[in-house]
Amino acid sequence: RKGKPPAGTVKRKQGKTGGRKPPAGTVKRKQGKTGGRKPPAGIGKAKCGRKSESLREGEKSRQMATWNSRGLRGSTLEELVNRTNEIYMENGLALIQKIPTPITPVTIDKESRHITLAYFGQKSTVDYIGAVQGLPVCFDAKECAADTFALQNIHEHQVEFMRQFEKQGGISFFLIYYTHKDLFYYLPYEMLRYFWDRAREGGRKSFRFEELNPEYVIPRKGGIFVPYLDMIQKDLDDRE
Repeated sequence: RKGKPPAGTVKRKQGKTGGRKPPAGTVKRKQGKTGGRKPPAGIGKAKCGRKSESLREGEKSRQMATWNSRGLRGSTLEELVNRTNEIYMENGLALIQKIPTPITPVTIDKESRHITLAYFGQKSTVDYIGAVQGLPVCFDAKECAADTFALQNIHEHQVEFMRQFEKQGGISFFLIYYTHKDLFYYLPYEMLRYFWDRAREGGRKSFRFEELNPEYVIPRKGGIFVPYLDMIQKDLDDRE
C-alpha cells in the first residue's frame, strides 16, 4: 500500500530518466561586461510594500514564545542545530554529521596523558555535511547580532568547498541566526555567491537583512528547533 510520506519529506522533480536537474547557476551563469553576477531572485524584496506569506509567518513567529522560554536557556546555535539533526535522523528524514573543529595539542600532562593546553585549528570545509533523502547537503551555521552580516565571518575555503559541492549536484547553504530578531534564515549558496562576488569586485564587504529574500526566513515549527528541511525543498523548487 502507498502510504502518505512522513512530514518533512523532500520532493524532488525528476525527468524522464529519473535524474535531477543541475543546480541553478552551475551551468547557466550569465555575467555582465564587468564579470558581475546577476542578483538571485528575491534579493531586495524586503523593501517592497507587499509582504510575502513567509515573511508574515516570520513576523507571527517573533510574537510567539522564544527559544529561551521553551527550556532552551543558554543553548547555543550549534546545540539547536544538533538537536534538530537528531530529530531528523530519528524520523528517517536526514543524516547530517557535525564536522569537528581540529585541535592541535600544545601541552600534555605526562601522568594523566590529558591535554592541558591546545589551540583550535581552522576548518577546511563546513560545519555540517550529510544527506537528505538521497540528496547530498552541506551547510554552515552562523550567528549575527545586527542587521548587517560581515562577510569576514565566512572563509574563502568554505565558499570554494560549497562551489565544488554544488558542482557535484549537492545543495549548499548557510543557516544564520539573527539573535536580535530571534529568527533563523536560510541563505542559499547562490545568494551567498552574489554577495561574495560583489565584495570581490569592490562592493560592500557585507550584506544587510533587508537585501535578503524574506521567503527564506525559517518559520517556527512545533517540536523542531531549526526546521530547515522545508527551506531545502524551496531551494530545490526555485532551481527548476
